[in-house]
Amino acid sequence: MYFKKDRAIHLVAGVTDMRKQINGLAQIANEKKSDRVFSGDYFIFLGKTHKVMKVLYWDRTGFCLWVKRLEEETFPWTR
Repeated sequence: MYFKKDRAIHLVAGVTDMRKQINGLAQIANEKKSDRVFSGDYFIFLGKTHKVMKVLYWDRTGFCLWVKRLEEETFPWTR
C-alpha cells in the first residue's frame, strides 16, 4: 500500500494504550471520526513514551495497522 494523496491524516490527540490492536484502535477512531473510519484515511496513535506510533487505515478489504518503534529518539506530538 502506498500513500494516497486524497486521504486525510488524523492525529488522535493524547496518549493511546499501545497494547490495543486493530479492533481497539478502530473503536477509538470510530469514536473520534465515525464518518471517516472506512474512507481509507490514516489514523495515527502515539504511546505514552512517544517511542511507539501506530497507523490504522481501511484498505477496502479490512483494517491495516502499521507500527513504528524508535530505539533512541521520540516522536513529537500534539497535546
